[in-house]
Amino acid sequence: MPFFATAYDTTAARGTSIARLLVGPIQQALIRENFAIVNNQQLGIEMAIPQDGCVPTLITTQTDGEMALPLFAHPLYVDLSQVRKSPVENYMVSDARTFMAARPTDRDGRLVVKNKTEFDFTKNRTILSSLWYKHQTASFQHLSPALVAIYAAWISETITRRFGLDARDQQRIAVLAAYHYQSLFYTYSKFDENDIVKIATVVSRATYADIEGVLEILEAHPTMNGLDDLCSHIKTATVNPRLDDLSPGLLVAMIATSWFGTNAREISSVALEHIPTFVMLVYSAFNDRTYKLAAISKITERFKGRKGEDQLVASLKSLLEQQKNT
Repeated sequence: MPFFATAYDTTAARGTSIARLLVGPIQQALIRENFAIVNNQQLGIEMAIPQDGCVPTLITTQTDGEMALPLFAHPLYVDLSQVRKSPVENYMVSDARTFMAARPTDRDGRLVVKNKTEFDFTKNRTILSSLWYKHQTASFQHLSPALVAIYAAWISETITRRFGLDARDQQRIAVLAAYHYQSLFYTYSKFDENDIVKIATVVSRATYADIEGVLEILEAHPTMNGLDDLCSHIKTATVNPRLDDLSPGLLVAMIATSWFGTNAREISSVALEHIPTFVMLVYSAFNDRTYKLAAISKITERFKGRKGEDQLVASLKSLLEQQKNT
């Protein structure tokens, strides 16, 4: 599996030109105004400056240089290591301007935010994206087993509704979706027997599918290399002509309506392959009633309290708190 280091590496976003066009102007703004260090110390933002690089930071409305940049939807990796001659001079940059007031700070010097829900979503997504970029994948794997189950239900139920499938096909799709989720943590796409057994155990628990049936499906499809393979495996595992038109493009389009808010379609689409974004969708669905009518929130309702919510929310809050001290 190719490692989707940023949201812009995913199937849904890698064809966009905005990321390529933005890197240069953001580099110049960082050099001229040093906004990352200034903003991270700003009251109301207060983000750490990790010593190992990939500093998570936000573009705000505080300087002319920041305001001159085009709007963008996802955390973007920006490297200054060659310019500054330092291997840790790089950043994970997100755009928070849409959620801020025209007057950036109040009389006490605290940031003025007009949409705290989406501001916090953006800030936390940036922090998680920085960790993920640095291959700190274990931090995400152990947040909660409910994440795999929610992802599997999200994909399988979306496809089942769209194509009018039965319960048997839905479960097979759920198994393959959970398999795809697990594959996102690997940097290779062909899995050996030990990998298959390890992944199958997680998949079986997440989908309540019999372990023997899960092993049968995974052993028949030992390679999982992105959405192309996921769609192809779904077709061969179900042998259902209704799914003949299933493709990565169609799957992305179906998933795009799963969320609410600014850049909702773009965010839910990249969440198919970008783990930090998916984690933030689930966390926000649990933690903020603003999103209660979103499709993914209706799935998380089944995992309230001890069924998954408590562990995920506590684990993620702990992970985010740890980043304040890096």
